[in-house]
Amino acid sequence: TDAAEIVAIHDGGETEKVALEESFKQVASNQRLLMFWHLLLGACTKVLEYVGAALNYICVAIPVFAGKFAGQNPAEVSKFVSNASFANLSLIYSFTEVLDLGKQFSTLAGLTRRVGDLLEHFDNLQESDREDRPLVKEALLRREKQEEIKKGLKK
Repeated sequence: TDAAEIVAIHDGGETEKVALEESFKQVASNQRLLMFWHLLLGACTKVLEYVGAALNYICVAIPVFAGKFAGQNPAEVSKFVSNASFANLSLIYSFTEVLDLGKQFSTLAGLTRRVGDLLEHFDNLQESDREDRPLVKEALLRREKQEEIKKGLKK
């Protein structure tokens, strides 16, 4: 409320509005960029999953139809097809898991940043604000206790 009074006294409403609109444009731009990269990552994952089955058949069919197993019995050919299909599909599954992990990692990085910003904001609060806001005061006390515990464990 103190900041609002200062802005009102100095007739800074328009300046604050412009600053807020610029901040919002930056946030919206970042959100669009994030959505684009998530869409691209999701599309790559789905394409790899979809194309993976066809790629498996192509990889197995090349040696079979090239005549590598011309003189062998059907049991050996089916054993090769089974083993090669298993290896190919396992590899494709691993690639899709890595892509999914990338999406989860980016979400975790964003959440970590938000928590860091929140903790930084807590650190910047003035003493009077801490006493006026019991939840903030409680959170800061909990954090100080955790830091004391960490210091005790390091010794």
